[in-house]
Amino acid sequence: MVRKTAVFLENGKICPAVTADTVCLYVKNDCKWQAEIIPFTVGEVADFKQMRQSVTETISRLSDCKIVVASKMGGILYNVFNNADFVIMETDIFDEKSLDDIYDQALSENSNTQIVDMPLDPVEQADGEFFYDFYTLKKKLPGITSKMTILPFIRKKEFRQFTIACSHVMPWLPEEVERLQLMYRVEEEDQKVIVTVYNESK
Repeated sequence: MVRKTAVFLENGKICPAVTADTVCLYVKNDCKWQAEIIPFTVGEVADFKQMRQSVTETISRLSDCKIVVASKMGGILYNVFNNADFVIMETDIFDEKSLDDIYDQALSENSNTQIVDMPLDPVEQADGEFFYDFYTLKKKLPGITSKMTILPFIRKKEFRQFTIACSHVMPWLPEEVERLQLMYRVEEEDQKVIVTVYNESK
């Protein structure tokens, strides 16, 4: 699973979101975090409407990242990120070595389950056929989102068939499937929704 975390920085150090001059988007593929710097000057915007627009534009540049980290997050910034389903983390101490711990903590935010005894990534059950029990995982880790886990996997298109157990069809799925030239089917099973995505190019 690709890990993504956005950190608010001022002069290279973690800070309150409102005083940040950059947002550093950290992306981990395999075993290494890589950083992309995004300019952020919302503190210089006096008008609330312009501030909200500036934050919305920043969110659009964060791709499918759904975790933000700052020493403090409040006011309009908190409302915009919260309404966009971000997990908001606050810490006064940050370095790149702590990114994995922050990410894991974000996934378990608002959850009493500290140890998850199930896979966090899709499981290959046959050649090119993957299964992901997002329904159960969501109950264990309420802070986790489909955009954190399912969307990056679908975008990589490294599957023939990807079956997802969930509570509902993800709102972003139809458009994303069409854009990626995939197909999908939806079935109901007990209280679950079973979404199967097909990649006929594999």
